[in-house]
Amino acid sequence: MSLRGFVREGNRYETASVLWCRGMNKLRVKCVKCGREWEKDSVVLWGPEDFSSSFCNACFIEIASSVIHKKQLREGNFDCFGKAGEYCDQLGCKYRRWCLRLEEAAQRRRRMDDRGPRQESPHVYLG
Repeated sequence: MSLRGFVREGNRYETASVLWCRGMNKLRVKCVKCGREWEKDSVVLWGPEDFSSSFCNACFIEIASSVIHKKQLREGNFDCFGKAGEYCDQLGCKYRRWCLRLEEAAQRRRRMDDRGPRQESPHVYLG
Protein backbone atom coordinates (compact mmCIF):
# COMPACT_ATOMS: atom_id res chain seq x y z
CA MET A 1 0.00 0.00 0.00
CA SER A 2 1.27 3.48 -0.85
CA LEU A 3 -0.08 6.74 0.50
CA ARG A 4 -0.06 9.75 -1.83
CA GLY A 5 2.81 12.08 -0.87
CA PHE A 6 4.41 9.48 1.38
CA VAL A 7 7.09 6.89 0.77
CA ARG A 8 7.44 3.66 2.68
CA GLU A 9 10.69 3.54 4.64
CA GLY A 10 10.96 0.19 6.37
CA ASN A 11 7.83 -0.24 8.47
CA ARG A 12 6.79 3.44 8.43
CA TYR A 13 5.81 6.08 5.90
CA GLU A 14 7.84 9.27 5.46
CA THR A 15 7.09 12.44 3.53
CA ALA A 16 9.43 13.49 0.75
CA SER A 17 10.52 16.49 2.82
CA VAL A 18 11.65 14.27 5.70
CA LEU A 19 13.63 12.11 3.30
CA TRP A 20 15.03 15.23 1.63
CA CYS A 21 16.39 16.40 5.00
CA ARG A 22 18.37 13.17 5.17
CA GLY A 23 19.86 13.74 1.74
CA MET A 24 18.84 14.77 -1.73
CA ASN A 25 17.36 12.28 -4.16
CA LYS A 26 18.74 12.03 -7.67
CA LEU A 27 16.83 12.40 -10.93
CA ARG A 28 18.34 11.14 -14.16
CA VAL A 29 18.22 13.67 -16.98
CA LYS A 30 18.89 13.01 -20.67
CA CYS A 31 19.77 15.65 -23.27
CA VAL A 32 17.15 15.64 -26.03
CA LYS A 33 19.75 16.69 -28.62
CA CYS A 34 22.93 14.67 -27.98
CA GLY A 35 21.70 11.96 -25.59
CA ARG A 36 24.18 12.75 -22.78
CA GLU A 37 22.89 11.70 -19.35
CA TRP A 38 23.52 13.20 -15.92
CA GLU A 39 21.94 13.33 -12.48
CA LYS A 40 20.58 16.28 -10.59
CA ASP A 41 19.38 16.72 -7.02
CA SER A 42 15.65 16.55 -6.47
CA VAL A 43 13.31 16.73 -3.50
CA VAL A 44 10.98 14.31 -5.28
CA LEU A 45 11.58 10.60 -4.87
CA TRP A 46 12.28 9.00 -8.24
CA GLY A 47 12.51 5.36 -9.17
CA PRO A 48 15.57 3.87 -10.85
CA GLU A 49 13.83 3.91 -14.26
CA ASP A 50 12.51 7.50 -14.00
CA PHE A 51 14.18 10.27 -15.98
CA SER A 52 13.53 13.73 -17.36
CA SER A 53 14.73 15.41 -20.53
CA SER A 54 16.43 18.74 -21.08
CA PHE A 55 19.42 20.19 -22.92
CA CYS A 56 22.95 19.67 -21.61
CA ASN A 57 25.01 22.85 -21.23
CA ALA A 58 26.82 22.44 -24.57
CA CYS A 59 23.63 21.81 -26.58
CA PHE A 60 21.80 24.68 -24.86
CA ILE A 61 24.61 27.08 -25.76
CA GLU A 62 24.65 25.79 -29.33
CA ILE A 63 20.91 26.32 -29.70
CA ALA A 64 20.75 29.63 -27.83
CA SER A 65 23.75 31.16 -29.64
CA SER A 66 21.92 31.71 -32.93
CA VAL A 67 19.05 33.45 -31.16
CA ILE A 68 21.44 35.61 -29.14
CA HIS A 69 23.45 36.49 -32.28
CA LYS A 70 20.28 37.86 -33.92
CA LYS A 71 19.43 39.88 -30.81
CA GLN A 72 22.97 41.27 -30.64
CA LEU A 73 22.72 42.53 -34.22
CA ARG A 74 19.32 44.11 -33.55
CA GLU A 75 20.80 45.94 -30.54
CA GLY A 76 23.70 47.32 -32.61
CA ASN A 77 26.42 44.97 -31.34
CA PHE A 78 28.53 42.41 -33.16
CA ASP A 79 27.04 38.91 -33.36
CA CYS A 80 29.92 37.48 -31.36
CA PHE A 81 28.27 35.58 -28.48
CA GLY A 82 30.49 32.65 -27.55
CA LYS A 83 33.27 33.72 -29.90
CA ALA A 84 35.01 36.54 -28.05
CA GLY A 85 37.47 34.53 -26.02
CA GLU A 86 38.88 36.31 -22.97
CA TYR A 87 38.31 39.86 -24.19
CA CYS A 88 35.14 41.67 -25.26
CA ASP A 89 34.97 45.36 -26.17
CA GLN A 90 31.16 45.36 -26.49
CA LEU A 91 30.62 47.04 -23.11
CA GLY A 92 26.96 47.84 -23.83
CA CYS A 93 25.99 44.29 -24.81
CA LYS A 94 23.64 42.69 -22.31
CA TYR A 95 25.09 39.24 -23.08
CA ARG A 96 28.71 40.27 -22.39
CA ARG A 97 28.93 38.99 -18.81
CA TRP A 98 27.31 35.68 -19.69
CA CYS A 99 29.59 35.23 -22.71
CA LEU A 100 32.74 35.94 -20.69
CA ARG A 101 31.59 33.53 -17.96
CA LEU A 102 31.12 30.85 -20.63
CA GLU A 103 34.70 31.41 -21.76
CA GLU A 104 35.96 31.17 -18.15
CA ALA A 105 34.06 27.90 -17.71
CA ALA A 106 35.48 26.55 -20.99
CA GLN A 107 39.01 27.40 -19.84
CA ARG A 108 38.40 25.60 -16.53
CA ARG A 109 37.13 22.54 -18.41
CA ARG A 110 40.22 22.56 -20.65
CA ARG A 111 42.49 22.74 -17.59
CA MET A 112 40.58 19.87 -15.97
CA ASP A 113 40.79 17.85 -19.21
CA ASP A 114 44.56 18.29 -19.10
CA ARG A 115 44.55 16.77 -15.60
CA GLY A 116 42.49 13.72 -16.57
CA PRO A 117 38.89 12.53 -16.36
CA ARG A 118 36.39 15.02 -15.03
CA GLN A 119 32.79 15.29 -13.94
CA GLU A 120 30.97 18.17 -15.62
CA SER A 121 29.38 20.40 -13.03
CA PRO A 122 26.51 20.60 -12.27
CA HIS A 123 25.90 17.53 -14.43
CA VAL A 124 27.37 14.13 -13.70
CA TYR A 125 28.08 12.34 -16.99
CA LEU A 126 26.67 8.82 -16.96
CA GLY A 127 27.31 7.48 -20.40
